[in-house]
Amino acid sequence: QAEAIADLIAAADLQAARAARRALDGEFSRRVEALAAELLAVRVHVEAAIDFVDEPIDTLGGAALKARLARIDADLDALLRAAERGRRLRDGLHAVIVGPPNAGKSSLLNALAGSERAIVTDIAGTTRDLLHETLRVDGVEMTLVDTAGLREGGDAIEREGMRRAGTELGRADLAIVVLDARDPEGGRRAVAGAIAGVPERLWVHNKIDLSGDAGSDSADAGTDTLYVSAQTGAGLDALHAALGTRAARYAGAGEAGAFSARTRHVEALQAAATELAEARLQLDHEVLELAAEALRQAHDRLGEITGRVHADDLLGHIFSSFCIGK
Repeated sequence: QAEAIADLIAAADLQAARAARRALDGEFSRRVEALAAELLAVRVHVEAAIDFVDEPIDTLGGAALKARLARIDADLDALLRAAERGRRLRDGLHAVIVGPPNAGKSSLLNALAGSERAIVTDIAGTTRDLLHETLRVDGVEMTLVDTAGLREGGDAIEREGMRRAGTELGRADLAIVVLDARDPEGGRRAVAGAIAGVPERLWVHNKIDLSGDAGSDSADAGTDTLYVSAQTGAGLDALHAALGTRAARYAGAGEAGAFSARTRHVEALQAAATELAEARLQLDHEVLELAAEALRQAHDRLGEITGRVHADDLLGHIFSSFCIGK
């Protein structure tokens, strides 16, 4: 709730405010707690089967238990996807500007930001460190990161800048690949390995004022290749439109029922999903001790979001669910 209040205060648009309000009203926590209750019920059966083997309770390798765990798995997957949408809505699109040296990456950042945020010279390798800029495009927040030009060689400082660029690309949702329009194929070869793992790429042929190419029209926003000049402004409207389209799609703009979430929530749900898959595998092999441990881990990961169930609580549920000790 405290995180939801902070998100509500920090919300920069109506959509983000509504998502934070849904989280504050318990939309997220209710779904987590419902999953935790289902997992607790399964844990009760597994722990009882291990510790009280003489009691007349059903064994846990049957179709009913597997069906129940399959439903929990499906619900957890749906919640994880919703939380990922909520995180994207809160954090916005993370876009990294990348390309060979002197392709005009920093000039493009300045043009998009509307201010001289980055130092621009004709000397290749001017940009050495990462430069972050937060923008709002059509009401959706996104972070732009300017990086060092990628090439072979360079001095020690430039090589460190390229290493940091590679690390940042590992976190990127979108690579804005800036190429010199006079030699786009050479630029593509220079960055091919670095951007291989980025989910989405937008190819920007810059310096068309020197190459003679025509600037992209705003109607071309759906394409993955644009022609612009950071110097003259040609094609920048199309670039803004393309970024707005991708940022809105990434954040799930317009989707009903979205609630705000944070990276830690997503990571906890991912860890819970991994442990639940392990529990299902061990139950298939009738290894109840390992299944019980995986279920405990999954339950604890959910507990990182809403609060933990301790061993004494679990024993209380076991004794309340079965006639043990008569």
